[in-house]
Amino acid sequence: MAATIPVVTPVDPERGPSVFRAVRDHRRPPGELTARVRILLVLCLISCGLAGYQIAIRSLVHRVGVTPTLGLAVVVLGLVAVGLIGWRLAAGRSLDRWCTRNGWSPAAARAAWPWTPQQTPPGAVTVRFAAVKTLRGLSITVGELSWTRDGLGGSVEKPNGDGVFTVVRLPRSYPATAVQRRRTIGRRRAGEDEFLRKFRFIVDEPYFAHQLADPALRAAHLTGRIPRWAIVGDELYMVVASRLPLRPTQMVRATEQALYLLRLLGIRPPDAA
Repeated sequence: MAATIPVVTPVDPERGPSVFRAVRDHRRPPGELTARVRILLVLCLISCGLAGYQIAIRSLVHRVGVTPTLGLAVVVLGLVAVGLIGWRLAAGRSLDRWCTRNGWSPAAARAAWPWTPQQTPPGAVTVRFAAVKTLRGLSITVGELSWTRDGLGGSVEKPNGDGVFTVVRLPRSYPATAVQRRRTIGRRRAGEDEFLRKFRFIVDEPYFAHQLADPALRAAHLTGRIPRWAIVGDELYMVVASRLPLRPTQMVRATEQALYLLRLLGIRPPDAA
């Protein structure tokens, strides 16, 4: 989040500071073993594929020679590159048509974004596509971006990547608040809070203290129903890492996540007042 946002432990007026106390965990969390097994399987498949590829190349070199084999490899790589470019262009045209049919307008002219103040190197975040629509009285922007050199800070896990972002214009300004996922997660010990083990709060003021202690909000983060998020001024934004082209289904999901988060935070749209 913004480098100017101090880290403050908010106080729940009913439960006291202990509700927000960070707890260090030392037991391996459930599901971690499954994730590691999946990674090992993927690595095995990649290794087998590379081995098969090397065998095929050697066989081809033995049959037709080095030069024809290199030429064929260049042609294949070129076709793959052209196919990927064509796929992305087709996905972009399809998304443009969907946005037009469903009332989304281009937001490419926008220059300032809520994460801009925390960029250390200039140009660390690039918005490739953005569309805006008013839903339930709120202006919601969804789009694609890429970032380098840790341009998004704690909003994402990796310092470089691509993703889908959502920005919601709020009815008014709120104290700077964010929920970030911890980049280093320790093992869990009995009795320790699973939410505090995986996430941390960054706040200016304990304005949302009651909502941040709400079990429904914490469960939504733990189950992946809402991603990490931040409020800067009168805007809330979320970023979800993804290397795939933006699809209409992702735009619908992003808006639903944002509206659900606003309901959990007690932020009511103007038309609900």
